[in-house]
Amino acid sequence: MRLNTGVTAAVSLGMIWAILAGCSALQQSATSGFHSGFRSSFKSSFIKSCSAQGGATETLCGCVEATLERTNSDAQLMKMSPDDPETNKELVDDARACAATKAQPGIDPAIVDAYVTPYYAPRGPVIRVGRFSPGLASSNPKQVLATIGAMKKQWQRLSFPEIYVGSIRLYDLGYRNDAVYWFYTAQYRARQVSMLLDPAKIGRMGDPGFELQAASGAFMQTVGTWINGYAFGHPENLIATVRRVQREGRRIGDLHAIYPNVAFVDRRRWPAANAQLADGMGSLIAYLQQQKDAIARQRAANGTAAKFSHLTSK
Repeated sequence: MRLNTGVTAAVSLGMIWAILAGCSALQQSATSGFHSGFRSSFKSSFIKSCSAQGGATETLCGCVEATLERTNSDAQLMKMSPDDPETNKELVDDARACAATKAQPGIDPAIVDAYVTPYYAPRGPVIRVGRFSPGLASSNPKQVLATIGAMKKQWQRLSFPEIYVGSIRLYDLGYRNDAVYWFYTAQYRARQVSMLLDPAKIGRMGDPGFELQAASGAFMQTVGTWINGYAFGHPENLIATVRRVQREGRRIGDLHAIYPNVAFVDRRRWPAANAQLADGMGSLIAYLQQQKDAIARQRAANGTAAKFSHLTSK
């Protein structure tokens, strides 16, 4: 799985360890229990601890902390531990995603220039996500949109790499609001797969389960630079989209049919795990509702607003 080289270069090993070191603040914040000031305490403790580490800037630490808050409930934040592999993976993924935005100041905001091998390369483009690949890769916009229409008719049977690539093509063609919906749907389904994979049978590099899990983080880290760069400039639309994805996500597709060579946990465990995933999206909705002004200020300060604010959607 190869990420955009700019992202990889921006996140040095030292910086990743700095982010992980900041995780010590999680347990410190959690010791005082569940209270109304938990999020404020979590934020200040995390950024202070993270920023104190060599190689980690306050801006990067703040971005990682904000990402953690958006994607986790209070209970999930309190359970995080620097000794937990899942915590470490989430922090590394978030650090790379945040660094990607700062590492590519010269990007064209109107065109997604992200690589996720072997699924997508922008030069061509080269697309390998199965039966819809030729149509999605077409240089004829009408053919691409016709393929998008065919994919919609099989929505519940699409894999998350297919939906991620569909979001890229929609974005590039100017259908950016639709691209945001496809992106967040793909992100939800990718997390769903990660939750339901049989941990004893994920395998290693080259095995289907391992590659799917790697693809989940790679798409979010790279493509998210563009999709979120646009989406967070329209918080009301994004809130509506996340609510829609949350509602639709409560229905689980036939994962065995969609990913035939992948081992999942017992089907009886799916509903409870998926309900937890869907419920967790409430944290992102609450964040978007409560932090609109802060998000706008941050976007203005780091240049994201200037870069993406002129973009429209068909």
